[in-house]
Amino acid sequence: MRSGQILFHSALFIVAMLLCAPFGMVAAARRDDGGNRKKVARALKALDRTLDSCTIYDRAKLERIDSLKKELIDAEESRLPSCYGKLHDIYYSFQSDSAMFYTCKEYESAIRTGNERHMINSLLNIAQLNNITGNYFDTKTILDSLDRESLRPAHFARMCSVYNILHEYALALSIGPEQADYHRKKAMEYKDSLLAIENNVFVHTHKLMVLGRMDEAMDIVKHYSDSLPMNSPKKSMAAFLVSIIYRDMGEEDKEIIYLAQSVSSDIITAKKEHTAMIRLASILFEKGDLKRAYRYINKALDDATLCKANLKMESISKLMPAISDAHDRMVRRNYLLLTLALALICFVSFRLVQSLAMQKKQKRELASINRQLGEASNIKNTYITRLILECNRRIDRLDQYRKDLNRKAQSGDKDVLLRELRSHSVIEKEWKSYYEMFDSTFLSIFPDFVQEVNRLLSEGNGIVPKVQGTLTPELRIYALIRLGIDSSDKIATLLRYSKTTIYTYRSKIRQKAIRPEFFEDEIRKISSI
Repeated sequence: MRSGQILFHSALFIVAMLLCAPFGMVAAARRDDGGNRKKVARALKALDRTLDSCTIYDRAKLERIDSLKKELIDAEESRLPSCYGKLHDIYYSFQSDSAMFYTCKEYESAIRTGNERHMINSLLNIAQLNNITGNYFDTKTILDSLDRESLRPAHFARMCSVYNILHEYALALSIGPEQADYHRKKAMEYKDSLLAIENNVFVHTHKLMVLGRMDEAMDIVKHYSDSLPMNSPKKSMAAFLVSIIYRDMGEEDKEIIYLAQSVSSDIITAKKEHTAMIRLASILFEKGDLKRAYRYINKALDDATLCKANLKMESISKLMPAISDAHDRMVRRNYLLLTLALALICFVSFRLVQSLAMQKKQKRELASINRQLGEASNIKNTYITRLILECNRRIDRLDQYRKDLNRKAQSGDKDVLLRELRSHSVIEKEWKSYYEMFDSTFLSIFPDFVQEVNRLLSEGNGIVPKVQGTLTPELRIYALIRLGIDSSDKIATLLRYSKTTIYTYRSKIRQKAIRPEFFEDEIRKISSI
């Protein structure tokens, strides 16, 4: 027993070293940087939690959209421009093509009803959306067509704002100093025009930043950003401007904190145009946080594609290959480390079982304690025991297979050997054995699982395995969900199915359920023996 304990602790030390080695430098850096590093870690963890809930925020926005669409059904003709305008506003920075569709409808209904305010408003909306999608020529054409003298103050302010953004984009794309100077001056002129009408914090801050007066800009925008809640539509831009100023000051940790706030606000308000997320992914990539960088850049790409934000997709496409390649290398390295760790754990577990068996013969009291532990954690102990036994059997089978191949190789029968090596029968046999072990183990813990699943399905849609004591592919999927594994990617890997197959099975079974929206939650509540 003493040697078993030594072996166990030695193996644990090796596993810990293997798993922690990639993070050692990061931990040391955190100790060196002190408080700022802790704040960065908290900010990124908060962002990760927000990202985990992004579907909730998207669903809430979609529900608001559905509610606004229902208003269109019974709306009088005179109210249509306003209804379409609201739909544009809620789709803006969420799905630019839908926003464009509804603001065009706003324009058409405004012409029919003679509503000049909404007609001008929709033209400004179209120009603003063209900025997002990169259609700058169309933006300028619309803005130049407006009669400035007849515009209301609110419309004139919006026109100046869109012109300002247009020239800022054009400045970034300038191909020479003369062109850059022109767009810089025009952008500044429209900033001044806008500030003459209203006290716009963002425009004022950006003007000070362009003039190089960063301390004054920070005094204005940081206090404003800190005063806003995360669900404020203006929080994202305010925090992003603060991050830019911190970047100019060389304070990267504070830049990350405010970038994380900006991204979190974007997610909470269901915006899909993630300038801050692209920048944050780039910084984390450079700092070696590949997991987060990969997650963030993929999220930014998915949302930019949904929003049809062409300019953002161009920025992402420049950064994506480097992050993806680095992430793939990290995944392969971690896979090798985990494989070695699991091999060590299996070996140590086997030796521990041997030690426990010897101890059981000497002390009956220990057997009693083990039975109590087995009752307290039935699922865990059952799977560990069967996994160990299955590993042992597979080692024996692989050794026998090796001996058979060696024997055929020594006989000189090359054709037979090649035929054996090309055959998939061994792999198929192992997978069949794996399924049988999985089914029997799971059903020993959840003997009524099949009946409980069928109880949740509508009449005539029950699932009946062809062989008693086994599970169908659909039931195996929901068996893994009952065990707490609900990711389609992980389920596909464990069962050797494609991700599409997993998704199809889950969708079909849910449709057959009595309460589809609660079906998987009810699966997780099925009790064991």
